[in-house]
Amino acid sequence: AELMGRYLGAHADQLDREVEWCQRLICEFFDLDRCSLWELSEWEPGMLRLTHLAERPGGLSLPSDADPGHLPNSTQTGKLPALSLQPDSKGFFPWVSGRLKAGETVVLPRVEEIPAEAARDREAFATFGTRSLVAVPLVMAGEVRGLLAFVTTREHRDWPAKLVRRFELVAQLFTGALARRHAEGELQGSEARLRLAAESASIGMWMLDLASERFWVSGTTREVLGIPQDTEVTTASFLESVHPDDREQVAAAIRRAVESGQEVEAEYRVPLPDGSVRWIRSRGRVRTGASGEPLQLLGATLDITERR
Repeated sequence: AELMGRYLGAHADQLDREVEWCQRLICEFFDLDRCSLWELSEWEPGMLRLTHLAERPGGLSLPSDADPGHLPNSTQTGKLPALSLQPDSKGFFPWVSGRLKAGETVVLPRVEEIPAEAARDREAFATFGTRSLVAVPLVMAGEVRGLLAFVTTREHRDWPAKLVRRFELVAQLFTGALARRHAEGELQGSEARLRLAAESASIGMWMLDLASERFWVSGTTREVLGIPQDTEVTTASFLESVHPDDREQVAAAIRRAVESGQEVEAEYRVPLPDGSVRWIRSRGRVRTGASGEPLQLLGATLDITERR
């Protein structure tokens, strides 16, 4: 509950800091020596890179320059450890990675007792000082996007099934944090593309992120709707700017677009501070995710006051 509260209350740009805080709390609460978060690389297909790490003060530190080609001693400095989910990999943990790719939680009370075919994994564990391990895959939309590892280096640790289940619940929270950050990154990328289009046309461009209910709006859209440049636009604040007699039909158009997936159009009035009223026409269409779920509503806005 405490971890969930931290994630839900954190702004997007605070998520990395909150992840690290939660890892330290996990180490302290479960008396672990290390809690590491690995994420799927955007530039290296099938590779998981170590992105967040918490270690017990005074304990054995994870070498940041370890090289999978030269175990157990490193020859390449400044290289963060990586795991490969590709078959026949020569990465650090091919045996463990194969099970993680299949969505399995790996539970190792004694890492030296892993099967004979996992000799490379055993060698890597020795390099990292690992004695006991629970590794939980972070799965989003059916794909392994990362892993959360709970490690002891001082001693061996038995991992009762009840404790492993608690680790898996904690990992679900980390999965949610990564999914949220991924969505924020996609939103920012979409904003940049829309901004470029808006700068080359006189049409007002906008995008509504359905999860956060926040709008990105171009400068032209702000001018047409009378919205100050430094004001955040949400679904609620946008509807508040619409003439009271037209709000319900605009809200209904948004709902209809999300539910049907079809392009919708609405004409409505916007009262301005000087007492005048503008007539606006907006048209939008939903952008969906890989599994068909609605993610964003993208659209354009025109000032049709003179025509009216």
